[in-house]
Amino acid sequence: MRPARCPVRSGRAGALHPFRTDTRMDSIPATRRTAIFLRHETLTHDMGSFVFQTRDPAAFVPGQFAMLDLPDVEGDRAYSMANLPNDEGLWEFIIKEQPGGDGSVALFDAFPPGTELALDGPHGEAVLNREAIDRPIVCIGGGAGISQLISILRGAQADPTLNRNPMTLFYGGRRPDDICAPRLLQRAGLADTVACVTAVSEPTADDDWQGPTGLITDVLHRHLATWPDPSNCEYYFCGPTPMTDAVQQVLCRGFAVPESQQHFDSFG
Repeated sequence: MRPARCPVRSGRAGALHPFRTDTRMDSIPATRRTAIFLRHETLTHDMGSFVFQTRDPAAFVPGQFAMLDLPDVEGDRAYSMANLPNDEGLWEFIIKEQPGGDGSVALFDAFPPGTELALDGPHGEAVLNREAIDRPIVCIGGGAGISQLISILRGAQADPTLNRNPMTLFYGGRRPDDICAPRLLQRAGLADTVACVTAVSEPTADDDWQGPTGLITDVLHRHLATWPDPSNCEYYFCGPTPMTDAVQQVLCRGFAVPESQQHFDSFG
């Protein structure tokens, strides 16, 4: 996770009591601790919310991620937090099930409440910029990239210096049943403050999809072309590498957005 550079290159629940929401990321050292799995909530046919709890507070900056050492899975897996930092030690991750992926298979298929694992974090630099007090916030994502973006939007809403800024979320999926953004905004108390634009890239006649179609990056370009000054926004985006590369193309070459106003994480 890091600020984007131009020209384009590649990169990687519920209301909680805030824990030091003004904390800077460089003041929170990464720590490895034991976490207990509490619950899983199904969001779509292949995405879910997973909540863990640690004894110490969940200290991180919105936009960061943690490494989970899942039982019987070789190597840690990186997942972005979807909630806010909190004293209760609750860590929420929105995760997409990947066919053949050891990490997601372990979580979705055989992970009973009470399971203990090691959680290492926080990590990452593509975090909410609390100094951008006069710029609209634009988030762009697909798949499980929504996890990081929901945390950033929640952080902005909770910050009195940012919560008056316009906020927009662009979210894309292949089919209508991939689209979970409106539900997650409602669930996080953001539905009335965040404008949400969703798009489906591969709708069928049976889907009866009434919204925008095509890649979310194309939809983003069409929308930004109607805005008075898209170069004066703060952009956060997360998703598969081809998507984040395409977003950088749109922002850098289409609208001359400074690299200091682009914050992204890519994966896959």
